[in-house]
Amino acid sequence: MDWLPDDPDTCLLLADVVVCVHFSVVAFLLGGQLAILAGWPLRWDWVRGLRFRLLHLGLMVLVAVQSVFGVLCPLTTLENELRWRAGRPLDQASFVGRWLHELLFVEVEVAVLAWSYCAFAALVVGSLFLVPPRRRPGSGASGTA
Repeated sequence: MDWLPDDPDTCLLLADVVVCVHFSVVAFLLGGQLAILAGWPLRWDWVRGLRFRLLHLGLMVLVAVQSVFGVLCPLTTLENELRWRAGRPLDQASFVGRWLHELLFVEVEVAVLAWSYCAFAALVVGSLFLVPPRRRPGSGASGTA
């Protein structure tokens, strides 16, 4: 990763930005699934949006497939590299960076994480049938000439 900066303060700041992005992805996956399931009985149309659902599904499948093949998340790799380049341990991260990191990274067996990600991916796929996505009216072919 030669394209990364060498300045320790910049690396530390960027590592905190990466962990914020990582947390946002996790929040999108968890919150999105909760919204889909809650939106079904509440008749929230936005949870059936095709783009939202495809992005949600694609991200979760990516996470699950990476875990099955033992591939570390690219955001984790980038954050670790930036912290290493900064030459400072996690306890010298910003308050927000340190706590988001602590929320994201729990001490659990890798296999348990992989199974959890796959089970959650199955829930996401299942919800495609339970709460099917819809295209917006007028976004597809109308069949008229």
